[in-house]
Amino acid sequence: MQNPIIVTIGGRGHNALDNYLASGLTVPVFHMDTDKERPVPPEVQTLLLPESAVRTGIPDIQEEQDAAIRGVLQNRDIVFIIAGMGGNTGSVLAPYIACLSKENGAYAVAFAAIPMRFEGASRARKAQEAIEKMKAYTDAISVTDISSCLEKMPGDRNWGDVLNEVDRAIFDAIQAAAPLDGISMLKEITARAEKILGNC
Repeated sequence: MQNPIIVTIGGRGHNALDNYLASGLTVPVFHMDTDKERPVPPEVQTLLLPESAVRTGIPDIQEEQDAAIRGVLQNRDIVFIIAGMGGNTGSVLAPYIACLSKENGAYAVAFAAIPMRFEGASRARKAQEAIEKMKAYTDAISVTDISSCLEKMPGDRNWGDVLNEVDRAIFDAIQAAAPLDGISMLKEITARAEKILGNC
């Protein structure tokens, strides 16, 4: 990969930031969120959007913010997207980033988490709709069912433990694929993504 970037989105993306920093990965990261209460490490480039930008289910992003996003994605050959589906932020912004990536001719690889079962049918439907949108723009997509993973993990674990394990697997996959190009890179990412799912 010549010029990759990781885009983390919303609460799920925010959860991945600590694990990203601990991984030692040198691929740059760009975080997008609508929650100003979530602290972001100062070394992480961040774009905070108003909740109105995602409230309707369709991206409503001001011209200046759109230009900033396009500037981050410009000249990237691969974009890794980490987001949770089911809420407004991830469900709206993740497909938007995937679409912009494809417009720029980049490979788009998404790591999406679906809601836990107790979060209800409405969020589950929204998550599935967002994933279907993502499939139209991504070259590879890995969907993590946190509830299923949690059931298979030994001992007294919680959903945070699941996400930490998944994050480590994601960043290991990105690290392993970093020296590769094109189809070889996608095959490596896909194989490792399937291993993540296989553990769940």
